[in-house]
Amino acid sequence: MAHIRCKNCTHLNDSNAEHCAKCSIPLNESNVQPPGKNRAIENGSFKGTLVLKYGSNRQSVIGEGEYVIGRSKKADITLSNDTFVSGMHAALSLNNGQLYLKDLGSKNGTFLNDSKLSETNKKIKLTDTFRCGQTQFQVSVK
Repeated sequence: MAHIRCKNCTHLNDSNAEHCAKCSIPLNESNVQPPGKNRAIENGSFKGTLVLKYGSNRQSVIGEGEYVIGRSKKADITLSNDTFVSGMHAALSLNNGQLYLKDLGSKNGTFLNDSKLSETNKKIKLTDTFRCGQTQFQVSVK
């Protein structure tokens, strides 16, 4: 069965869906972005549109909520070509401008700035990088 990836939150939807099952945005929207200011950080919180850059020129827009990173088709951010990534490897969540990362019990671990994470939430800063398997991630603000 074919799937449609939401351009707003990257959730994988059934091919006959008209709206994303996760964020409810119409799947035919071409440039959906959450509203926000252009200042990157204000009072320790991210402002503006967060973009997660990873792999070879891949990116996803990050809005409020949780995003599972993994090799499984059920993951919100799918890394199907990275054999060092578990099916449901890590979770990235944005809550009130605060971005957090946690490992979901992955076999090979999740690394924040080259330090191995535990299964508890760790706050992400704009200067941080993290890695799942062999895939490096960087958060930026549009």
